Amino acid sequence: MTYVCNPLNIEYKYQFVETAGTLVTFREAADPTLVIFLGEYYLFPSMTAGFLTSSNLADWTFHSLKEFRFMTMLLMYG
Repeated sequence: MTYVCNPLNIEYKYQFVETAGTLVTFREAADPTLVIFLGEYYLFPSMTAGFLTSSNLADWTFHSLKEFRFMTMLLMYG
């Protein structure tokens, strides 16, 4: 049996905000959505400009939305 726990070992993005003269960092990727499609897991964390895929919930690959710019343009404008 395999157990997967949170936090997952995925690359997080960070937001840097200056507050009252102090630089504060926030880790992004809150409220992820997980979809299972044709045996593959797709994870959509917020504020990451992409998504992750996995076949086993342990090993994840990040896919930047830049990789899909052509497809997005094709879908939007035909």
